[in-house]
Amino acid sequence: MSTAETQHTWTEEAQDGLRAELAAYQEAEGLSQAALAQRLGVAEGTLSGWRRRNYRGDNAQVAANVRRGLDSLKSRARTAAGLPHDIGYQETPTSRRMVEILTFAQVAPTIGVIAAGAGAGKTTTARYYAATNSNVWHVTAEPCTATTYPMLGLVAEAMNLSERVQTRLSRAISAYVRDKGGLIVVDEAQHLNTPALDQLRSIHDAAGVGLALLGNEQVYARLDGGGRKAAFAQLFSRVGMALTQAGPRERDIQALVAAWGIEDAEERRFLKAVAEKPGALRAMSFVLRLGTMLAGGPEARTITHLREAYRRLSPQVAG
Repeated sequence: MSTAETQHTWTEEAQDGLRAELAAYQEAEGLSQAALAQRLGVAEGTLSGWRRRNYRGDNAQVAANVRRGLDSLKSRARTAAGLPHDIGYQETPTSRRMVEILTFAQVAPTIGVIAAGAGAGKTTTARYYAATNSNVWHVTAEPCTATTYPMLGLVAEAMNLSERVQTRLSRAISAYVRDKGGLIVVDEAQHLNTPALDQLRSIHDAAGVGLALLGNEQVYARLDGGGRKAAFAQLFSRVGMALTQAGPRERDIQALVAAWGIEDAEERRFLKAVAEKPGALRAMSFVLRLGTMLAGGPEARTITHLREAYRRLSPQVAG
């Protein structure tokens, strides 16, 4: 939009109408001025001055930016309204087994290992467990937190610890978790190198805190194969319960399909086939959510919508 077009379009009357519309949106969403500005992508000071009608810059351009931002927010809200929420944690045979491992690791306390393929429900189950049990600290490792200090920083952040001195982090974490009967859950643990894993083992030993390592199949393979070597011997010997599973079981898929309320036999067969691909239960959820959105609601959803949803998903998701 050119400057001339902006000035012509955004008369004072039009800007006042937009200010009223923005105020209604802010009230409906319960947003602060700072949060509103952040959502719109407009500097807070600029937005504040424009709304008070005392901004000394190009008010018409600010109005154009606010209009664009508000339209984008409302468009995304309409899309989100048509997209059904993920049903979240659902009890399945595999998720029950995962909860057993997490519970035993916390109560014993010992080290639990859950090694499963993508989309098997590890993270969803870990989040559910952390939300329903006290003194559970769930962190997710990344390649950039593979080494000892970044990993300790990640754990300390989850515990809201202020300590940042590298040589004191381990002691600060141990002191914080001691006698709390807690559990440290490390998701994507395949990213951690051997010294980082051994440091977690050291905290487990020193403070008597449970430890759960979640990740892909490499996690247990590393511990199992390395357990015969000195670098992994102390860690592997402390593993109390473990689960190794490439993907969801058939009964897991059946339980999730039932939880979504899918009764049509053809839809159930199609979704089962999706869940058996590399994306597993996650891919099945994406297909169901997108298919429901394309249909305009669960009542109108058919196998045609699910097939179209699967076609539109990226190969990385759909497998």
